[in-house]
Amino acid sequence: MNCVIDQGNTRTKIYFFQKEELIKAFTFLNSEVKAIESTLNKEVFVHGIYSSSSKIAAFINKEKFLILSNETPLPIRLDYKTPESLGTDRIALAAGAYASFPGKNCLIISAGTCITIDIIDEHAVFQGGIISPGIDMRRIAMHKQTANLPLLSQKKVTEISLIGKSTKESMESGVINGVIGEISSTIDQFQSIYNDLTIIITGGDAYLFELHLKNKIFAQANLQAIGLNRILLYNAD
Repeated sequence: MNCVIDQGNTRTKIYFFQKEELIKAFTFLNSEVKAIESTLNKEVFVHGIYSSSSKIAAFINKEKFLILSNETPLPIRLDYKTPESLGTDRIALAAGAYASFPGKNCLIISAGTCITIDIIDEHAVFQGGIISPGIDMRRIAMHKQTANLPLLSQKKVTEISLIGKSTKESMESGVINGVIGEISSTIDQFQSIYNDLTIIITGGDAYLFELHLKNKIFAQANLQAIGLNRILLYNAD
């Protein structure tokens, strides 16, 4: 069994795979160190991989885990000018997309703290993409960068009117409809470059685009974990 750990800014996600099949998944706050350690001690696994948006956690045994970086041997190729600055999350998502749709041009939309839109082509080459502020980041920015605009609730929104009838409604329309329009336009631009483009969406705010984007998309909540496991398998061979 393989252990995959994805540690973000606030949460640590632990996945256990039997070859390419996801068996178990756990989510903890980063502060829940004892619970994380307990989970790792209970499960028996042969190989492990660790990806983090910051420094390596103290509970990680470097002898048991492959620490993902841009220098890690990959099942895909990176065509990127500054690979040292490329986030391991984007690398893992690209590997997950190609593992899920081999031989396809894939557009990966990850809707989280930031929105990333990346392309991995049919030849398994990561071409790069776009980074823009996520939904909550836009809400916070309007409040902090102005004198009178309120801080919007950081909640999930399924329906939003185009025309806001209050300042809060107008702000929410600007955030949600603006992001939807931005993503839709970006998809159209990529489709004009790449034939038979497979669109994959993941991340905490993915639900929003599933509801409102007109394009046919594939939702994959565990895309990053799938990519990390694929990288681990590639290095374990």
